[in-house]
Order: sequence, then structure tokens, then C-alpha cells
Amino acid sequence: MQNFLRWHRITAAAVFLIAMVLYLLTMAPTTSFWDCGEFIACSRTLSVPHPPGAPFYLLLGRLFSLLPSFGDVGARINLISPLTSALTVLLLYLTVIHLIRYWKKRQNLGLPEILGAAVGALAFMGTDTFWFNAVEAEVYAISMLFTALVVWLAFVWHDLELRGHHGGDRIFLLIFYIIGLAIGVHLLNVLALPLVFLVIYFHWSDGQPLKTERFLLFWALSILAILPVFPGVVLWLPKLFEVGGAAGGPLLLALLLVGLGWLHWWGKRNNHRLVGLGSAALLLVIIGYFSYVIILLRSGLNPPLDENDPETIAGLIRYLGREQYGSESIVSQLLDRKAPLWDYQIRKMYLRYFGWNFIGRDIATGVATFAQLWGLPLLTGLWGLVHHFSRDWKRAFSITNLFLLTGLAIVIYLNQDDPQPRERDYAYVCSFYAFAIWIGVGAAALLEDLARLARKAARPAVWAGAGLLVLLLPLRIVSSNYYSHDRSENFVAWDYARNSLAMLEQDAIIFTNGDNDTFPLWYQQIVEKYREDVRVVNLSLLNTGWYIRQLRDEPPTVPIPKRFTDSFIAGAIDGHGQEAFEWRYWGPEIWQDRSGVPLPKDRRYKVPFRNSEGEIYRIEVRPTMHVPLGDGSTEDNFLRVQDRMILEIIRENRWKRPIYFAVTVATQNFAGLDGQLRMDGLAYRVMDRPADYPLEPEVIGAAIEDFEEYFRGLDTEGIFFDDNIQKLVQNYRSAYIQLALEEEARGNGGEALRLLRRMDRFLPERVVPSYATQLSLQLGLLFERLGDPEGLEQRLRLAMERPEGLSFEDRFSVGAYWLDPLKNLEQGLSILEPLTRADQKGEVAFEVALALEQGGFYEQARLRYQLLLEEHPDKADAVAALIRIYEREKQYEEARDLVIGWLEQHPQDPTARRRLDRYEKLLKEAGEGER
Repeated sequence: MQNFLRWHRITAAAVFLIAMVLYLLTMAPTTSFWDCGEFIACSRTLSVPHPPGAPFYLLLGRLFSLLPSFGDVGARINLISPLTSALTVLLLYLTVIHLIRYWKKRQNLGLPEILGAAVGALAFMGTDTFWFNAVEAEVYAISMLFTALVVWLAFVWHDLELRGHHGGDRIFLLIFYIIGLAIGVHLLNVLALPLVFLVIYFHWSDGQPLKTERFLLFWALSILAILPVFPGVVLWLPKLFEVGGAAGGPLLLALLLVGLGWLHWWGKRNNHRLVGLGSAALLLVIIGYFSYVIILLRSGLNPPLDENDPETIAGLIRYLGREQYGSESIVSQLLDRKAPLWDYQIRKMYLRYFGWNFIGRDIATGVATFAQLWGLPLLTGLWGLVHHFSRDWKRAFSITNLFLLTGLAIVIYLNQDDPQPRERDYAYVCSFYAFAIWIGVGAAALLEDLARLARKAARPAVWAGAGLLVLLLPLRIVSSNYYSHDRSENFVAWDYARNSLAMLEQDAIIFTNGDNDTFPLWYQQIVEKYREDVRVVNLSLLNTGWYIRQLRDEPPTVPIPKRFTDSFIAGAIDGHGQEAFEWRYWGPEIWQDRSGVPLPKDRRYKVPFRNSEGEIYRIEVRPTMHVPLGDGSTEDNFLRVQDRMILEIIRENRWKRPIYFAVTVATQNFAGLDGQLRMDGLAYRVMDRPADYPLEPEVIGAAIEDFEEYFRGLDTEGIFFDDNIQKLVQNYRSAYIQLALEEEARGNGGEALRLLRRMDRFLPERVVPSYATQLSLQLGLLFERLGDPEGLEQRLRLAMERPEGLSFEDRFSVGAYWLDPLKNLEQGLSILEPLTRADQKGEVAFEVALALEQGGFYEQARLRYQLLLEEHPDKADAVAALIRIYEREKQYEEARDLVIGWLEQHPQDPTARRRLDRYEKLLKEAGEGER
């Protein structure tokens, strides 16, 4: 036993250290995209992030931001995730050991159990989803730690109870305090509660015959036990203040806390253990939940970020209920599916992610593939599942309950629509954790079987088997995922945000669209104190009254008309009454002349503006959303608040401050201003009147020169850039290309080519390829047109190396461009020839012949047209093409014979008849000339 404990402790420490080192080596060096920039900025300044918030995470982030030295502030707050993730891996190892102890006595535990549990923990360490969360400033790593801690402590409680240890009650209460704290990070932790209650149930019913009805009832109740925490504590507790008002609310809360405390005292004194523990557990959940007081206090102090402005209890309730994102009843949420349940929500949005983690993932296509992990984690986990149920079905059922509740149950509850703006695998990481427990159980079972078969050579056999399992599972998983999860040299979010702000004029206003063009900019302004003169206006938030008030009141303020008082905002923007209806309505009924006659459609939606000289012009602002009014119409009839606010801000600004749209803003969000935008780099400048604005070479040239100082890593092979980054980087390329085209149009071809070569030096396509093959090929054609055919040749070769392969159309384009303009017959045909093999109708063969003709390979084209007509004599376009070649070579006799053959089959073709007359005449003239 002592020997086991020594090796157990050494292995636990090794598991933690290995995970910690891996995550530190691959951790992002600064802010990343999505929510990371917002969380870092809010942690640094104790601000209020998007609902429902994460106050405990913010407090922890604030502490880590004060570390004396560890990279920049972003890196210090990122550090939370590697640390908590390594602890989670450790807890998985400890949990597997605990579970095995249920069917193996302590004195029988040995190397198979230790090494098997370590294999399971280290396998989970390298899984796709968990590793992704472990190296950036997000809430999912620490949320997973809390869940793993609750699971482990549930089994620790059971061990203590089995031994009659007096510390079991303390562990039980600690579990509920952790759940309360975890609410201040993420709500997913409450889904571990049913496992806790199942562990308790199986302990109480141990040694008694299992009664199916009673068990099923308790199982259902254990799941319903989530409700007292969510929505109970989370949503209903703050409503005590609504019920009691400003004076009575605190009194009701105090009475609740005192009542729970008294129940605990009474239960303990009268030996009513359930009452005592239950009341204390709920009290500790509430105490942990009090971290949300931070949201109230900090919002009242108007920090740099104050989303939803929850400085009142009513505001906090709306904040916790995520009303900003809309709300619907739980029945509607469960029954009214927003996308096909099986094909999309389960198969694509859960099973695909499950496959990424335990089957393998092709990062180029995003599909699960056995080629990466050979499915070995899946097979080992399934064996562990079977083995677990065969040895201890009660604990196996508890883990299964966790696996399903945090997986498929979340799928059903979330009811995600199609498409989603990003991959959502992080939502199911706890389900993957549960499955990884079975990988540890399965690995331990395999090693135990190996020891039994080896008999006297059991110890070396176990070490050899463990070594093989480490190679096939943890090492294979880590090696497969390392490239795509190593963010140690990824500075793109920091640099892109810095460059987006750097190019703007002083005191600018920039409209942004989503998380990735907003949160990194907030990070730069709030954390790095860079370009605080610029006001970033997020269009999604611009639909809310609280955000409009902040833009109006908090520096740098945004010009908003004086009529936007608090009462007007409450009625017209946040309200749902007549005032809101009239302010937002944009249907045809309001577009009438003075006599009330509806305007013709081409005169509707014209909004007057004044340019900088005071001259009036009109822009067309079409409605952007449909609200059913009972008139049977399905056309858009309302403006979004954001559309009206864009117009109000620009009008009130009177062209005093420069206004921009980020290039990531979609055209439909320009509020009719797309006719007066000038591309200045990473943003479009709103000009004061509609016109076709060319680029200003000095403006965009200066921006590009400044950008080039912050293109870190974009010229370095071996750094992984995901689809989101690859899309954003195209905006850098677009600036170079647009300026090059402008220089070419001005007759400065040499300068245009120098710009493109600079672009290739800083943003080589081998590192960050163009997002679409055709874009890359068109850029190559521009190189060739400007006198650099190698630029096209390089892109043709890169296209053929694309790991995801090429579509038929792209492959054909590559082959055709080798022929024309590069005149490389061998390369072109080597790509095009295979495309004709499955060609039954001759369409591809014709296109290949046409490409040869366009490339100037007339003899090869002629032969292919002739062969094509032998198999498809009625193919008119091939006849026309062959006639074209005959005419070019002045082979009128061959052309005449071809037309005669065609007329034999199509005697009514007038064009062919005219051609025949022409060729007869030409041949006659040629014959007379010879005589």
C-alpha cells in the first residue's frame, strides 16, 4: 500500500507538471480573438462584460494582471487558463483512481491503475476542445476546473462516508460553495449537481434491493435539483429586491439568509441531517453567488466597459437573464427547433465535435477523420465504458448522466440555429471530460488484463503496455493537435486591433460589427491605452438604449441629437409602444407626398442629408427587417435601431469628426451610405456626398507602411492561423491590391508591382493563403499582367498543394492558366488531361481544347476538336471552334468539308449555309488566282 501511495503521488505530480508545461509552451502571448479581448480588458479594470457576466473570473483576472512580470497584461490573464487546465487534468487522474477503488480494494491497486489513469488524464490533456480553451483568456478552462472539482469531491465525500469519517459533511458543503463560486464564472457547472445527488443516492441505497420506480423517481429529481440553483438562485434571488423594493429587498434577503442559517442550526441540533445540510448547502451557494455584487458595484462606478449598465437590481435581473439576446419560454426553446435536430444540432454541432476529440480532426476541412487518431481514444473510452458498467454500474451510471447532461442535453437546450458564427465545441467540454474518464478506466483495464496474461512477467509487461498506450493515445493526440493549438507566436489579434486604430484620423468614430473587430480594439484602448481618442461603436450593441446613453454621455462622446433624452430612449428604443413603433416603422405607408398619395417605389426610402457645404442630397435607406402587421405583406417594413442611429449620428456630426466603417462590416449594415465610402485600409471613410471615390494613395500608402511594423508572424512558416485569422488577414492584402490597382490605373505599373512584391514579403501566401483559390489565382494574373509571371506560377503551384484539395473548377483554372498566359503546355495538360477521363458528354474535352486554343496551341486544339467531333458529331460549339481554327490557318477547303458534313445532318441551318457559300467563293477565287 505504501508503495502504491508513493507511485500514485509521483504520478499525480507528473501529470500536473506535464500538462502545465504543455499549456505554457503553447499559451497565447497576448490577447486573442472572440471574447478574450473583452475579458482581459474587464479583468484589468474590473469592468462589466457581456451578460451574464463572470464576476469571479474578473476578480481572479484582476489578481493575475498584477503579477510583476509575465509578458503583457494579456499574457498574465491568459495564465489563468493553463494553471486551471493543468489542475483539471490532475483531477481527472485522481477521479479515475477513485472510481477504480470501488471494485478493487486499496491493497490490490498498483501500476495498471496508476498508469491507466495517467493515460486517460494525459489523453484528455491533448484533446482538441480542452487544449483550445487551455491557452487563452476565456472562462471555459476555470469552469471546467470547478466541474472536475465537484465530480472528484463527490467521490471523496463517498469515501469518507463509507469510512464513517466526520469530514464528509464538510466536503458536501464545500461542493455547494464551489457551485456558488462557479456561477460567477459560467453556469455549466450546475449540470454536475445530478451526479452529486446520484452518488448520495447510491450510497444511501447500498446493500438494499434496487427498486426501479424509486430509482427512476430519484434520478428525475436529481436532474430537477438543478432548478433551485438555476433559475432559482441565479434569476429569482435578485427578484426579492423587486418584490420588496429598495427598502424591503435587503430585508427579504436578510430574512432568507437568517432563515437558512436557523434551519441549519435546528437540523444540526435535532439530528435532522438532511435539513441541516440542505439549508447550509443552499446558503453556501448563495454566498458564492454574491460575487455578482461586484457587477452591481462596478457598474455603478461607470467603468470603461459597462455592458447593459446593470447598476440597479432591475438592470442586474435583465443582465442575468441575457435579455439583450432575446428571450423565449423554456417550452418553446425545447420544442420549436431552430434547425434540424439530428442533422444539424446533434450530428454537426455535437457528434462532429466529439469526433474531433476522440477520432481525429482534419483541420483543413473541419471533419472528423480516423486518419489522425485512428479512433483509438474512442475505442479505449468505449472499452472503459463497458468495463466500468460491468464492475460498478452505479458509478458508471453517474458518469453517464454527466456525459449526457453536458452533451446531448445541452444540444437540445441551446437549440442553436444554422449557421453559427463560430464553432461551439467549447460548450460540450464537460461531456468530453466525462468520456475521458472512461479512457482512463479502459486503459487501466487493458493493463490489468495484460498483467494477468503475463503472470510472472507482469511488471515489465505493464510498463511495456503503458508505454505503448502512451504512444498511441497521449503522444499521438498531442502530436496531432500541437500545430493547430500552439499559439505561442500568434500576435494577430493584438496587431490587427492596433493597426485598425492606427490608420484612423484623430477623434475618429468607427462602426464595427462583431466580436472580432470590436473586442481586440477595446483591449488596445483600455489595457494598452492606445488611441483612446477614437470611439469604437459596435453596431450590434447600437440596437440597445443603454449603449446609446453611454455613447451620448461617456467620453469620447458620440454626437447624438439632443432629443435623445433618457425618456425618449426608454420609449422609442427600449419601449414596445406606439412611440417605438412610429420611430422604427419604415414601411411604404410613410412614403407619401403632401396630399397623402403613396410615392412610386423608385422614390421611396430617400433620406435627405447635407454635405459639408450645406447642399442637400438624398440617399436611399431601405428597410432592413420585417415585422408582421397583419396586412399579409412579407416585405421588410422596419429599420433596425442601429440603422437609424447610424443616420442620426452622421447627421448630428455635421462632418466635424471623421467617421469610418470597419471593412468587416457587411454591406447591408451601411444604412444606405455605401455610395459614399472611400477605402482607407482596414476601414471605409464616410465621405460627405455620394460619389465614386478612388483611393487616396498617400492615405492608404501611409497606412500600409505603418501596418508593416505589426505583421508579426505572418511571414513565418509553422504558425497555425485558423479560418477567422485567414479571413481577417485578407483585409491587409486587399489594401495592397487596391492601391496597386490604383497605381496601375494611373500608369504606374512599376510602383504597382513593387507594392505587390512588398505584400508577398510581409504576407506570403505560403504562410497565410488567400481564403479562396480563385482570389489567389486572380492575384497571380495581376502579377503576370504587371510583368512578373513568377508571381502567377508561384500561386499555381501553391494551389495544387492545398491540403483540402481543389474543386473541379479551381483545378481547371490552374491548368488553363499554365496554358495561358504562361504558355507551359506540359504543366497545363498534366492537370487538365485527368479531368477529361470521366467526361461522358465531351464538355470537359471541349473546354480543354478551348483552353489550348486560347493559349495559342492551335495544332493541339485542332486535333482535340477533331477527336471530339468523331465521338460527338452534333456538338455545335466544337464545330464552330474547329471552323475558327481552319479560318485562322486559311484552310478553307477543310472548313468547307466540315460545314458540308454538318449540313447533311442539319440542312435547315442558315448560318452554316451562308458559311458554305462563303467558303465556295473563297476557294473559287483562290483557284482562279492559281490559274
